[in-house]
Amino acid sequence: MPKRAVRLLRTPNDSFRRNAFYRLLESVTSAEAAEIAQVVAEEDRRGYDHETEWRTLFERWGELAPLDAMRFLETADTTLWSSGRSSQAAYSILQGWGEDDPQSALAYVEEHEGLRSDPDMSKSVIQAWSRTDADAASTFVLKAENAAYLPHIRLIAGTICRVSGQEGLEVWYERMKAMEPPGDFSHLDNTLVDRKLRSSPDALAEWVIRHAQNHTAAESDANVSSLAALASRQLVSQTPLLALEMNRQLADRASVEAVSECVRRCVDGDPDSVGNWLLQHEQDASADLIQEAYGNALLDVDPTAARAWIGSITDRSRRDEALRGLPAP
Repeated sequence: MPKRAVRLLRTPNDSFRRNAFYRLLESVTSAEAAEIAQVVAEEDRRGYDHETEWRTLFERWGELAPLDAMRFLETADTTLWSSGRSSQAAYSILQGWGEDDPQSALAYVEEHEGLRSDPDMSKSVIQAWSRTDADAASTFVLKAENAAYLPHIRLIAGTICRVSGQEGLEVWYERMKAMEPPGDFSHLDNTLVDRKLRSSPDALAEWVIRHAQNHTAAESDANVSSLAALASRQLVSQTPLLALEMNRQLADRASVEAVSECVRRCVDGDPDSVGNWLLQHEQDASADLIQEAYGNALLDVDPTAARAWIGSITDRSRRDEALRGLPAP
């Protein structure tokens, strides 16, 4: 087996070499994997670059006998290995292990300081787990006692997007939000907002409105409002009027702070934009809130217009309180 591996590794055609090497590993034993690892390391030392084969070997070994593979790393003389090869091998072993028994792989990481201190090691397991059971991987990450796992929810979202697209991502998000007891959803919310925004600002706004209207009973209104505020902060830097429209449709789930920020950004770019928008929505339930924010944002630009807008707030108590808060003319 080692001699055959040497012949394969020196095959100049990259595609042929890698495919043949992969087929070789399909029937490899743990003992043979150790011999091949030494062969690849020696080839590396002679100047051949076989990073792909190195990673493939250790991932296969992780599927086959992960503890043997880890013991090999602990006892091998790595002083002549190329830089980074040891950590690449550990990462690949954990990927292979993670597809078959992710919880054991994560327990092994937690028991070994050198692995536990490198976030890429747990990341490799979660990534592999997400390919075989994304829901189980997600539940583990969201409820893990180790908060260092939480950012890995982005990896799982990436896997779901590649397999099921945006629709699958939304369905997965709703399942996670319905879990009992709830987990830490801050990274989950950030991940979905980023993914939706990457698709398009309109897609993000539409999804937030849809989620607010249809969220499950397990998710509190406060959580929905928190998600809306997060989405608004992301949208307002790109399309403040779209963010304002989203907040209008969210009605009482929109925060005062989010609306004020939308209005301020609009006024910074085009002071008349919010006024024109308000004229089209003057009968809307959220018009008073937006008018007050608009008036306050206009104070430094056009104090007379600011007073006029605040003075036209429909709700008398809100109007009087807002006027009292204005500086003397």
